[in-house]
Amino acid sequence: MSYVIAHRANGSKFKENTINAILEVINYSYIDGIEIDIRMTKDKKFILSHNNYFITKDNNIKKISNMTYKEIKKYKTFTLLEDVLKKLNTNKFILLDLKISNKDTYRKNLMRIIKKYSNKYYLCSFDYDFILDLKKRYPYYKSGYLKGYLINNKKDKSILDFVFSHYIEFKDEDGIWTVNKKDDINRFKNKDIFIITDKPELF
Repeated sequence: MSYVIAHRANGSKFKENTINAILEVINYSYIDGIEIDIRMTKDKKFILSHNNYFITKDNNIKKISNMTYKEIKKYKTFTLLEDVLKKLNTNKFILLDLKISNKDTYRKNLMRIIKKYSNKYYLCSFDYDFILDLKKRYPYYKSGYLKGYLINNKKDKSILDFVFSHYIEFKDEDGIWTVNKKDDINRFKNKDIFIITDKPELF
């Protein structure tokens, strides 16, 4: 039996990677968990954003990791990770896709926040070395890596808990992303894996 994971907390009436989307979609009975993207600002705040860049109303490009949270708020609103975790009280899976910058600072400050809130975290990233180091330092957290687009195809999983693969390259990994078509859902839904989807309502 598969586990349905709402990619970027999609599936609600709210914008992806926002607190309102998360708090709505996590309560759907057919959802087993959510996946959200975590980036660190220059002043060590963690915000939810898939991309490291955003475009302002006057068409300037800004880089999240080079700006403080206060500077970012002048142009665009992003959800703080800690604001989400304060309000989440769930036994469902919380997949944190870690978008790494300044590895040591990122690790120390992220774990300081996560330790304060008891949830079922799965920590994952395309940065294999970062995840391996994280697992060695914090073995009690579920940690694994992402593979796809020829990235991380021959990495060792032995001390890690899981591997998630792009669905086109799926073999026997623990999860797949991003499955959005009904035919693909039918292909995978009876496997004992995490299925990350933008369209959880199709389940």
